Amino acid sequence: MGHHGSRTSSDSYFLQHVTPQIATVSLADKNRFKHPHQEAIRRLVASGTNLYFTSRDKGLIFESDGAAITQKIWQ
Repeated sequence: MGHHGSRTSSDSYFLQHVTPQIATVSLADKNRFKHPHQEAIRRLVASGTNLYFTSRDKGLIFESDGAAITQKIWQ
């Protein structure tokens, strides 16, 4: 997700053309900009995108075989 989930990131036009399966939002638990913005989150949820947040999920690793994407366990 663009710019830590700011209000203007991943807009509707973009989501209509890329239809992401997964989006990761890179951000700290507490940040002065109050990212992610709920408007951006709502757009992704409405598009059916699975969301991951580094503030909550910590280190994220994904693997793809070209057809499917799987999350690997961070150890």
